[in-house]
Amino acid sequence: MSHKANKNDLEPKEKAKYVRWTPRMDDILTEVLRDEYHKGHKGDNGWKPTALQAAVNAINSQLGMSLNKENIRSRLKTWRGLYTAMQELLNQTGFGWNDTKKMVEAENSVWDDYLQNHSDAAQFHHRSIDNFDDISLIIGNDQANGQGAQNGIEADNIVETIDLEANTDNIGIKGTRKGRDDAKSTDLRFLGENIKIVADASNNRDKIDMDLLMLEIEKISNFDDDLVVEAMEYLSGDKKRADLFLALKENQKRIWLLKRLCREQQIDLNFY
Repeated sequence: MSHKANKNDLEPKEKAKYVRWTPRMDDILTEVLRDEYHKGHKGDNGWKPTALQAAVNAINSQLGMSLNKENIRSRLKTWRGLYTAMQELLNQTGFGWNDTKKMVEAENSVWDDYLQNHSDAAQFHHRSIDNFDDISLIIGNDQANGQGAQNGIEADNIVETIDLEANTDNIGIKGTRKGRDDAKSTDLRFLGENIKIVADASNNRDKIDMDLLMLEIEKISNFDDDLVVEAMEYLSGDKKRADLFLALKENQKRIWLLKRLCREQQIDLNFY
Protein backbone atom coordinates (compact mmCIF):
# COMPACT_ATOMS: atom_id res chain seq x y z
CA MET A 1 0.00 0.00 0.00
CA SER A 2 1.57 3.25 -1.10
CA HIS A 3 1.76 6.14 1.28
CA LYS A 4 0.12 9.31 0.04
CA ALA A 5 2.24 12.28 0.95
CA ASN A 6 0.60 14.93 3.04
CA LYS A 7 0.27 18.14 1.07
CA ASN A 8 1.56 20.15 4.00
CA ASP A 9 4.73 18.04 4.05
CA LEU A 10 5.57 19.10 0.51
CA GLU A 11 4.57 22.74 0.52
CA PRO A 12 7.46 24.19 2.56
CA LYS A 13 10.05 22.91 0.09
CA GLU A 14 7.96 23.46 -3.01
CA LYS A 15 7.02 27.02 -2.12
CA ALA A 16 10.28 28.19 -0.61
CA LYS A 17 12.47 30.86 -2.11
CA TYR A 18 15.46 32.88 -1.01
CA VAL A 19 14.51 36.34 0.24
CA ARG A 20 16.71 38.97 1.83
CA TRP A 21 15.71 40.67 5.03
CA THR A 22 14.59 44.24 4.52
CA PRO A 23 15.23 47.25 6.76
CA ARG A 24 11.61 47.14 7.88
CA MET A 25 11.86 43.48 8.89
CA ASP A 26 15.00 44.21 10.89
CA ASP A 27 13.41 47.24 12.52
CA ILE A 28 10.42 45.20 13.66
CA LEU A 29 12.65 42.43 14.97
CA THR A 30 14.77 44.95 16.88
CA GLU A 31 11.76 46.67 18.41
CA VAL A 32 10.12 43.43 19.50
CA LEU A 33 13.25 41.88 21.00
CA ARG A 34 14.11 45.09 22.82
CA ASP A 35 10.68 44.98 24.46
CA GLU A 36 10.99 41.27 25.16
CA TYR A 37 14.38 41.84 26.79
CA HIS A 38 12.92 44.37 29.20
CA LYS A 39 10.13 41.91 29.98
CA GLY A 40 12.79 39.46 31.14
CA HIS A 41 12.30 37.05 28.26
CA LYS A 42 16.01 36.58 27.61
CA GLY A 43 17.62 34.21 30.07
CA ASP A 44 21.01 32.61 30.57
CA ASN A 45 20.31 30.19 27.74
CA GLY A 46 19.12 32.81 25.29
CA TRP A 47 15.74 33.99 24.13
CA LYS A 48 12.64 32.28 25.43
CA PRO A 49 10.35 30.74 22.79
CA THR A 50 7.68 33.31 23.63
CA ALA A 51 10.05 36.12 22.65
CA LEU A 52 10.90 34.51 19.32
CA GLN A 53 7.23 33.85 18.64
CA ALA A 54 6.42 37.48 19.42
CA ALA A 55 8.93 38.53 16.74
CA VAL A 56 7.44 36.05 14.26
CA ASN A 57 3.92 37.30 14.93
CA ALA A 58 4.89 40.96 14.59
CA ILE A 59 6.71 40.56 11.28
CA ASN A 60 4.08 38.28 9.79
CA SER A 61 1.15 40.46 10.84
CA GLN A 62 2.70 43.76 9.78
CA LEU A 63 4.25 42.60 6.52
CA GLY A 64 1.99 39.73 5.52
CA MET A 65 4.81 37.19 5.59
CA SER A 66 5.22 33.58 6.71
CA LEU A 67 8.29 33.52 8.92
CA ASN A 68 8.86 31.02 11.71
CA LYS A 69 11.07 30.88 14.79
CA GLU A 70 13.90 29.22 12.88
CA ASN A 71 14.07 32.26 10.58
CA ILE A 72 14.46 34.46 13.65
CA ARG A 73 17.13 32.21 15.18
CA SER A 74 19.07 32.22 11.93
CA ARG A 75 18.87 35.99 11.68
CA LEU A 76 20.15 36.36 15.24
CA LYS A 77 23.02 34.02 14.45
CA THR A 78 23.99 36.34 11.61
CA TRP A 79 23.85 39.35 13.91
CA ARG A 80 26.01 37.61 16.52
CA GLY A 81 28.75 36.96 14.01
CA LEU A 82 28.75 40.52 12.77
CA TYR A 83 28.60 41.95 16.28
CA THR A 84 31.62 39.83 17.18
CA ALA A 85 33.51 41.11 14.14
CA MET A 86 32.84 44.69 15.11
CA GLN A 87 33.89 44.14 18.71
CA GLU A 88 37.12 42.62 17.46
CA LEU A 89 37.75 45.74 15.40
CA LEU A 90 37.07 48.05 18.34
CA ASN A 91 39.56 46.11 20.43
CA GLN A 92 42.35 47.00 18.01
CA THR A 93 44.78 49.82 18.82
CA GLY A 94 43.80 53.09 17.18
CA PHE A 95 40.10 52.33 16.70
CA GLY A 96 37.34 53.89 18.75
CA TRP A 97 33.58 54.36 18.82
CA ASN A 98 32.10 57.79 18.07
CA ASP A 99 28.77 57.75 19.88
CA THR A 100 27.63 60.95 18.20
CA LYS A 101 28.20 59.71 14.66
CA LYS A 102 27.48 56.09 15.67
CA MET A 103 30.46 54.73 13.79
CA VAL A 104 33.92 53.26 14.24
CA GLU A 105 36.64 55.85 13.80
CA ALA A 106 40.39 55.74 13.25
CA GLU A 107 43.04 57.66 11.37
CA ASN A 108 43.16 56.86 7.66
CA SER A 109 46.61 55.36 8.05
CA VAL A 110 45.31 53.05 10.78
CA TRP A 111 42.44 51.91 8.57
CA ASP A 112 44.74 51.36 5.59
CA ASP A 113 47.19 49.27 7.59
CA TYR A 114 44.46 47.18 9.17
CA LEU A 115 42.51 46.55 5.96
CA GLN A 116 45.56 45.14 4.23
CA ASN A 117 45.24 42.00 6.35
CA HIS A 118 41.62 42.25 7.49
CA SER A 119 39.63 43.13 4.38
CA ASP A 120 36.37 41.96 5.96
CA ALA A 121 36.54 44.98 8.29
CA ALA A 122 35.91 47.29 5.31
CA GLN A 123 32.21 46.82 6.01
CA PHE A 124 32.58 49.11 9.05
CA HIS A 125 34.54 51.89 7.30
CA HIS A 126 32.56 55.14 6.83
CA ARG A 127 29.36 53.42 8.01
CA SER A 128 27.05 54.75 10.71
CA ILE A 129 25.33 52.13 12.85
CA ASP A 130 22.52 54.08 14.43
CA ASN A 131 21.00 51.23 16.41
CA PHE A 132 24.20 49.74 17.75
CA ASP A 133 22.95 50.22 21.32
CA ASP A 134 19.99 47.98 20.48
CA ILE A 135 22.27 45.44 18.83
CA SER A 136 24.45 45.39 21.93
CA LEU A 137 21.39 44.84 24.09
CA ILE A 138 20.01 42.05 21.91
CA ILE A 139 23.26 40.28 21.09
CA GLY A 140 25.89 41.59 23.51
CA ASN A 141 25.97 38.87 26.16
CA ASP A 142 25.33 35.88 23.91
CA GLN A 143 29.01 35.02 23.56
CA ALA A 144 29.34 34.71 27.31
CA ASN A 145 26.42 32.30 27.26
CA GLY A 146 28.14 30.09 24.70
CA GLN A 147 25.43 30.48 22.09
CA GLY A 148 26.24 29.56 18.50
CA ALA A 149 27.22 32.25 16.06
CA GLN A 150 28.56 32.51 12.59
CA ASN A 151 31.88 34.31 12.59
CA GLY A 152 32.28 37.68 10.92
CA ILE A 153 33.40 36.08 7.67
CA GLU A 154 30.83 33.34 7.38
CA ALA A 155 27.75 35.15 8.59
CA ASP A 156 27.03 36.64 5.19
CA ASN A 157 26.35 33.22 3.71
CA ILE A 158 23.10 32.84 5.63
CA VAL A 159 20.04 33.44 3.47
CA GLU A 160 16.58 32.98 4.90
CA THR A 161 14.00 30.66 3.33
CA ILE A 162 10.52 32.15 3.40
CA ASP A 163 7.20 30.88 2.06
CA LEU A 164 6.83 31.87 -1.59
CA GLU A 165 3.22 32.85 -0.95
CA ALA A 166 4.31 35.51 1.51
CA ASN A 167 3.64 39.11 0.62
CA THR A 168 6.96 40.40 -0.71
CA ASP A 169 5.77 43.87 -1.72
CA ASN A 170 8.11 45.40 0.83
CA ILE A 171 11.12 43.30 -0.18
CA GLY A 172 13.77 44.37 -2.63
CA ILE A 173 15.59 47.47 -3.73
CA LYS A 174 14.22 50.87 -2.94
CA GLY A 175 13.18 52.73 -6.08
CA THR A 176 14.17 56.24 -4.98
CA ARG A 177 17.19 58.02 -3.61
CA LYS A 178 15.28 58.50 -0.34
CA GLY A 179 14.73 54.77 -0.09
CA ARG A 180 18.41 54.10 -0.65
CA ASP A 181 19.35 56.66 2.00
CA ASP A 182 16.87 55.13 4.44
CA ALA A 183 18.43 51.74 3.90
CA LYS A 184 21.91 53.08 4.51
CA SER A 185 20.82 54.72 7.76
CA THR A 186 19.36 51.47 9.05
CA ASP A 187 22.10 49.75 10.95
CA LEU A 188 20.64 46.29 10.94
CA ARG A 189 20.24 46.39 7.19
CA PHE A 190 23.90 47.27 7.06
CA LEU A 191 24.56 44.37 9.38
CA GLY A 192 22.59 42.17 7.14
CA GLU A 193 23.76 39.10 5.25
CA ASN A 194 26.32 39.24 2.42
CA ILE A 195 28.62 41.95 3.78
CA LYS A 196 32.12 40.49 3.90
CA ILE A 197 34.98 41.48 1.63
CA VAL A 198 36.80 38.42 0.33
CA ALA A 199 39.43 37.46 2.91
CA ASP A 200 41.71 35.70 0.47
CA ALA A 201 41.82 38.52 -2.06
CA SER A 202 44.56 38.57 -4.63
CA ASN A 203 47.87 40.30 -4.08
CA ASN A 204 46.64 43.13 -6.28
CA ARG A 205 43.79 43.99 -3.94
CA ASP A 206 45.70 46.81 -2.26
CA LYS A 207 46.08 48.52 -5.64
CA ILE A 208 42.33 48.95 -5.98
CA ASP A 209 41.02 52.38 -5.01
CA MET A 210 38.42 51.19 -2.53
CA ASP A 211 36.95 54.65 -1.97
CA LEU A 212 36.47 55.20 -5.70
CA LEU A 213 34.97 51.74 -6.07
CA MET A 214 32.48 52.38 -3.27
CA LEU A 215 31.62 55.80 -4.70
CA GLU A 216 30.86 54.37 -8.15
CA ILE A 217 28.78 51.51 -6.77
CA GLU A 218 26.70 53.85 -4.62
CA LYS A 219 25.91 55.92 -7.72
CA ILE A 220 24.00 52.98 -9.21
CA SER A 221 20.27 53.58 -9.10
CA ASN A 222 18.11 51.30 -6.97
CA PHE A 223 21.06 49.66 -5.20
CA ASP A 224 20.33 49.33 -1.49
CA ASP A 225 22.99 48.80 1.18
CA ASP A 226 22.83 45.02 0.86
CA LEU A 227 23.67 45.05 -2.85
CA VAL A 228 26.29 47.77 -2.44
CA VAL A 229 28.27 45.56 -0.07
CA GLU A 230 27.73 42.45 -2.21
CA ALA A 231 29.13 44.41 -5.13
CA MET A 232 32.13 45.51 -3.05
CA GLU A 233 32.76 41.88 -2.11
CA TYR A 234 32.55 40.81 -5.74
CA LEU A 235 34.80 43.55 -7.13
CA SER A 236 37.39 44.19 -4.42
CA GLY A 237 39.13 40.84 -4.71
CA ASP A 238 40.00 41.13 -8.40
CA LYS A 239 41.68 44.24 -9.81
CA LYS A 240 40.94 43.37 -13.45
CA ARG A 241 37.29 42.90 -12.58
CA ALA A 242 37.23 46.21 -10.69
CA ASP A 243 38.97 48.05 -13.54
CA LEU A 244 36.46 46.67 -16.03
CA PHE A 245 33.58 47.83 -13.86
CA LEU A 246 35.05 51.33 -13.50
CA ALA A 247 35.53 51.58 -17.26
CA LEU A 248 31.85 50.92 -18.01
CA LYS A 249 29.28 53.64 -18.56
CA GLU A 250 26.80 54.39 -15.79
CA ASN A 251 23.90 52.40 -17.28
CA GLN A 252 26.23 49.52 -18.15
CA LYS A 253 27.57 49.24 -14.60
CA ARG A 254 24.15 48.35 -13.17
CA ILE A 255 23.35 45.73 -15.81
CA TRP A 256 26.82 44.17 -15.64
CA LEU A 257 26.83 43.94 -11.85
CA LEU A 258 23.30 42.63 -11.48
CA LYS A 259 23.89 39.82 -13.96
CA ARG A 260 26.98 38.66 -12.10
CA LEU A 261 25.55 39.03 -8.61
CA CYS A 262 22.39 37.22 -9.65
CA ARG A 263 24.44 34.36 -11.08
CA GLU A 264 26.62 33.99 -7.97
CA GLN A 265 23.95 34.57 -5.33
CA GLN A 266 21.00 32.88 -7.09
CA ILE A 267 19.04 36.11 -7.09
CA ASP A 268 15.99 36.48 -9.28
CA LEU A 269 16.99 39.19 -11.77
CA ASN A 270 13.36 40.01 -12.50
CA PHE A 271 12.97 40.80 -8.83
CA TYR A 272 14.98 43.97 -9.36
